[in-house]
Amino acid sequence: MWTINLPPYFSVQPGWADQNPGVYWNALCDACNTLLPEIGVNKEAIKAVALTSQRGTLINVDKEGKPLRPAIIWLDQRVAHHLPPMGVFWETLFTLVRQKQTIDYFRSQAEANWIGVVPSDPAMGSTPKTSPGKFHCKPYNFFWLTKKDPTVIYTRIK
Repeated sequence: MWTINLPPYFSVQPGWADQNPGVYWNALCDACNTLLPEIGVNKEAIKAVALTSQRGTLINVDKEGKPLRPAIIWLDQRVAHHLPPMGVFWETLFTLVRQKQTIDYFRSQAEANWIGVVPSDPAMGSTPKTSPGKFHCKPYNFFWLTKKDPTVIYTRIK
């Protein structure tokens, strides 16, 4: 039996939980490089793989898939206080069904909304860089494994 040890997350502010995004890719590589020789499988014989991960980990990436900031992991508690507008239709609908406060609560908890509205990011030491992509951990590893945009692949699978 073997294990892959991950370094602990770090917090630059109370309630935050960040991790170096490379930790996940390196752990996947370490696991494969340890497991394959142990079970006697040649890498070239592999035709398909299935990936799973901690889906609540968000990795903000640039167009090339390189991380722009530390990953925000599942136990992070930061909140977006200034939410982008939903649009008149959704604002009206959620208000009429008395769910706007509930929807706004969930929107405030979304890491992607925090990244989009935060005035500065202490983990970056500056104003945050926005990007075309925000991957959860599984698509991030998928991207580095295949060098293909996972949103394109997932769309084809559905």
